[in-house]
Amino acid sequence: ADGRTLYFCSNRSGTWDIWVTTRAAKGQPWGAAVSLGTPVNSKAMDVAHVSPDGLSLYIGSARSGGHGNVDLWVSTRVTTEDNWGTPVNLGPTVNAASGEIYSSISADGLALFFSGGEAPPRAGGLGEADIWMTTRKTKDAAWETPVNLGAPVNSASIDRAPSISADGSMLYFYSDRSGNDDLWQVSILPLVDFNGNGTV
Repeated sequence: ADGRTLYFCSNRSGTWDIWVTTRAAKGQPWGAAVSLGTPVNSKAMDVAHVSPDGLSLYIGSARSGGHGNVDLWVSTRVTTEDNWGTPVNLGPTVNAASGEIYSSISADGLALFFSGGEAPPRAGGLGEADIWMTTRKTKDAAWETPVNLGAPVNSASIDRAPSISADGSMLYFYSDRSGNDDLWQVSILPLVDFNGNGTV
């Protein structure tokens, strides 16, 4: 969020692992990339998205112990100076037999967008891969049953790799619906309980 730390996926070590690079300030050159190593990286493919506060790392991984061929996991730390902890599977409510990967967490930590149905398709989806969302009431609460974003966000094609803008007003994602591998965007419209009666 401060533009000084970049997490990315690379196969430079022979497997798809998560790496990080930092810089002293925006506009300064990036330092040497460093692999996050174990326990964050595994022998399987690992891709990740860091939370805006830098304390949670949501990982899409085919590591053992999951519920499908690729699952979502989370590694946490107390401060940005601490090492990342052992990843914990988000559990069967979020992860299905299909592949869940490429996630993006909202700034408040209460909404998680992710790609589901990488292979095989996730039940209730519209295409080969769709974008789903799960929410929780507090950061300590369990994630609720994911919902498919539906049309027009999802299509009969591959729709994946969601990324929420910093202000939460826009969702960016990948889709091949036009016959090309393109980036798309859609605005996020907030639901507001104007009179506080519990109805939006």
